[in-house]
Amino acid sequence: MTQPGDIRDTITRVSAALTESTLRYHFTGGIVSSHYGEPRLTADVDVVLVLPNYDAYVIDKLISYLSNDFIVDDESIRASLKEMNGFQGIDRRNYLKVDIHVGERIRGESQRAVQDALYSGVIVPIASMEDCVISKLLWYSMGSERSWTDALHVVRRQSLNFELLHQLAEGLNLTRELDRIILESRQA
Repeated sequence: MTQPGDIRDTITRVSAALTESTLRYHFTGGIVSSHYGEPRLTADVDVVLVLPNYDAYVIDKLISYLSNDFIVDDESIRASLKEMNGFQGIDRRNYLKVDIHVGERIRGESQRAVQDALYSGVIVPIASMEDCVISKLLWYSMGSERSWTDALHVVRRQSLNFELLHQLAEGLNLTRELDRIILESRQA
């Protein structure tokens, strides 16, 4: 069973491994929407990894650092990185799943990522508020009802750049969803 400090511990070790690999990354998903919106339990840790090109040396380094603390499949990681897909790791200490999404789904999200404290003393790069909302709307469009609620809580609680939100939504064909969630956020 996941203990309260497990997610914090996993985030700290994932961040250390990815920082050591020198690749750009940021946290996203339920952890970040809970940070900006309404706290909730989550069963995994989501990370966006930016891989500028497939460099075998960098990949070997990444796998080496991740293997210290996470159960990973080397060949699966290599294939996923070559195809710019995601891969998973399992934390050896607490068996939490870490989903690593390779590449940006939202154009420019890694440049907008901010350093913030997800937990006291744990300052890591996380998706911007706007990218968090758009990411959740993207997941909602693929069938995740929970993502709608996550996005709604962020829109209700945060002061957002609506011009940027509309640009991002338009680029991903999510304008209707964004307009609907903004309207719904104002009704409560």
